[in-house]
Amino acid sequence: MKYLGLKKINKVVPWKEMETDILIRRDKSYGGVGRPNMDIIKLLKCLFLQGMCQLSDPEVEDQLRDRMSFQKFVGISKEEDIPDDTTICKFRNELVEIGFQESIFTKTQYILSQMGFTVKEGHIQDGTIIEAPRGKKNKYGENTRDKDATFTKKNGRNYHGYKAHIETSEKGDFIMNTTYTTASVHDSQQQDALMNGDG
Repeated sequence: MKYLGLKKINKVVPWKEMETDILIRRDKSYGGVGRPNMDIIKLLKCLFLQGMCQLSDPEVEDQLRDRMSFQKFVGISKEEDIPDDTTICKFRNELVEIGFQESIFTKTQYILSQMGFTVKEGHIQDGTIIEAPRGKKNKYGENTRDKDATFTKKNGRNYHGYKAHIETSEKGDFIMNTTYTTASVHDSQQQDALMNGDG
């Protein structure tokens, strides 16, 4: 199975078909009256993120505000309002009411599995420091230290070098993605790149 990041998931999942299915079910349940005034595909993607990252409704809203990768995945522009937790909750409850019993995450997983893909659920991120020589002054008085490397402090010790940011499966069995930075870059700054498969 090939693991997918958010960018690729966005491209291969038939979101429009899922939206059409929901609208047909809704018309049958409500007689075509009172269609939702919200973007169904965006809410579907919110529920997918919720299932993938195991987030509560308020946490989905918070993560959408904080993470550019989530905003891009859902398709929210700077001018648009972030769906609030109440809207997300109501939408999920409505899906159950019209007979869309399966969670969006489970349904999306099934669609992807039919294509030979799987989703990065329950991933673990870790940063490993790769030390570089600190150098010394040569006979010309110049320091031979690697100028591209940076310093950082971990567990009371100073390091000079680079950092490998590694995403593994939940049990640590498989490396799913990596990015490389200088040592001073915090692990949190690479979360979006690792989740999107940009490494």
